[in-house]
Amino acid sequence: MKRRLAIIAIMGLSVLFAACGGGKGKTTGNEVSGTESASQDSSDVSVPENIKSEEKAQSDSTESVSGHDNSISTENVPSAVISDFEEAAAGVEKLTGGKFTEKEVCYETYSYTDDNGSFRWDGKGLEINLKENQTTGYFWTLEQFGEKNSFDITTDEYVEDISAGTESEPLVGVGGTHKYYLTPRKRGGDAFVLDYSRQNSDGTRNPGVVYLLYAHADEGDEITFSIRTYTITEQ
Repeated sequence: MKRRLAIIAIMGLSVLFAACGGGKGKTTGNEVSGTESASQDSSDVSVPENIKSEEKAQSDSTESVSGHDNSISTENVPSAVISDFEEAAAGVEKLTGGKFTEKEVCYETYSYTDDNGSFRWDGKGLEINLKENQTTGYFWTLEQFGEKNSFDITTDEYVEDISAGTESEPLVGVGGTHKYYLTPRKRGGDAFVLDYSRQNSDGTRNPGVVYLLYAHADEGDEITFSIRTYTITEQ
């Protein structure tokens, strides 16, 4: 299970998804556009038509492969990133007992929002606001995996919503927001697992919502991130 989860997580880094608002594909300065590459090839060497056709067929086949296909190459993914994802994926498996369904909801984006809260780069750091109601016995927990040296967790606090009750008679069952703030320390990435869980008497947790977050700080502290969600299945 750990190997399957790690492979799926790693492959998410090789394929660009734009499933959430503000998503942008990122390139490196060494990449060359298809037009420029074709021009350079034609000026250097004459490629036989049968080879061109074969290469095109292979290219079309690669583009049609699903993001969950093990044939997707990860040779350009930094080893540190792979290691971070393997460790975080193992954390998710341990937390859930391997009983989950997985979905990549965004890849390399600047903002993401769903029913549980929001993730947003505000120009200085990664701001995370997640709904929490401590009267239900569920709490958010954030764990950092991998090298743990690219981001500092500078905010980790629960803020209760302003209730309609009075100070002497507060409104029972009022929820709030758990706020996290990740400040980039240096260029690079870190993996995080966030779970909304109920604590058991033996110290284990029963998660209701789980995220695997990979945040990356570029030059100039520009932050992009990827998110996977895990829906817990019946034990």
